[in-house]
Amino acid sequence: MYSETELKDMLQLAEEKSASGRSQLFEKIADVFVDQFGDLSDQQKALMVDILCTLIEKVESRLKMRLSREVSHMLGVPEDLVVRLANDEITVAEPVLMYSKILQDKDLIKVIYNRSVEHQLAIAKRQYISPAVSNAIVEVGDESIITELLNNKSAEIAEKTMTYIVSQSKRVDSYRYPLVRREDLPIKLVSQLYWWVADELKAEIVKSFKVDEEGLEVALEKVVRDEINETKSLQGPPPEEDLVRVLAKQGVLKSDFLIKVLRHGEISLFSAILARFLKIDPTKARIIIFEGSPEAIVVAFKVLDFSPKEFEEVFGYLLRHLPAKQSYRDKTFDKILQAYTKMTQEKALKYLKDFIKDPDSVMSFDKGV
Repeated sequence: MYSETELKDMLQLAEEKSASGRSQLFEKIADVFVDQFGDLSDQQKALMVDILCTLIEKVESRLKMRLSREVSHMLGVPEDLVVRLANDEITVAEPVLMYSKILQDKDLIKVIYNRSVEHQLAIAKRQYISPAVSNAIVEVGDESIITELLNNKSAEIAEKTMTYIVSQSKRVDSYRYPLVRREDLPIKLVSQLYWWVADELKAEIVKSFKVDEEGLEVALEKVVRDEINETKSLQGPPPEEDLVRVLAKQGVLKSDFLIKVLRHGEISLFSAILARFLKIDPTKARIIIFEGSPEAIVVAFKVLDFSPKEFEEVFGYLLRHLPAKQSYRDKTFDKILQAYTKMTQEKALKYLKDFIKDPDSVMSFDKGV
């Protein structure tokens, strides 16, 4: 073991030696530091760290990689050395970024913001990640790193951060499966996620969170109701268009939700959602629903590419519940469904464009169907 005087002499030599001499000195000091760490005094440790930090940018990567692997599982190592290794090239930094308990949140966050994607990925794989570090990873915004973070069950993610990730999962498919597998996902976020995942993930949600579809719908309704109440407190009772914007924010505006709205008898809301789906003025959507011919309904839902079964349910409800539609009862379901099946989406789009220019054009185009 080296005396403190010898170590001070070595520190001076570290600044003067040739490249090969520096490498030999680094390797020799690193070996003693690791092998005899428990027997070293605090002063000896500090001097050795000074030597290693002086040499760290002047020696080969293989020597730094070896030191990084050794100290990554050690406790009590001076933070300065570990931080220097963590900010080196990824082959050197990876072991300490993944395993060292010496690194504090502030150290990890600085690496996240200032180093490479590979450095971020190594941090995302750590055994324990605090909410602050998780938030920094999400703020940087690399989708592959966020996916890795979600897959890390030991990572703590604050509800605000999780809310943002769930909202992004509407766009980023890779977030959905790991989100479903997270036991810390709040139920109100589960209910949002439920609406835009594939059927197999819906089943996984029901199984993993021990809730049924009805329970998820209730939770979703509560989220929507809370947002509506917040809007009311600021603006008074919102019209259907405002409610549609709230629902769109929740990511639930899909064909199955539109049909559920109709089943609950909310025809005005149904009309407002239809306007958003068709990208037309809400007034024109009301014309289609409340005043238009059966052919107008055919056009609207063919543009949206509803299945014949979905269209049958929609048209049947409107026929039964809207007085203006009673005169169309002589047109059988079979005839209307035949028209729906026969019409192409391309032709429906053409009719819709004509209707936008002239709302009367879609009121009676039986000949076109």
